[in-house]
Amino acid sequence: MLYATCRLKYSIALMATLKKVTANTLLYSFSQMLQRGSSVIFFPIFSSYLSKTDYGIQSISNYLSIYCAVLAGFELNRAVSRLIYEEEASPTFI
Repeated sequence: MLYATCRLKYSIALMATLKKVTANTLLYSFSQMLQRGSSVIFFPIFSSYLSKTDYGIQSISNYLSIYCAVLAGFELNRAVSRLIYEEEASPTFI
């Protein structure tokens, strides 16, 4: 009887986790589709207002934002904080 109770609790927890994962996956997928769809919708609007120079500036801005996102993905903030902590942990005497 105890085995059946534990198995039931495990299956309920598994279903709750599965529902949460499914909901988050759908939300993430919807946001990605919305982002790609907005680029298709806004392209004619932007092409009527922007010149070639403006497109160049926008392109450079996109590359810089992608580069910053890649650097943020490396989690440099954790590396710097680790180095600062190690420096404070080992004081040097003059």
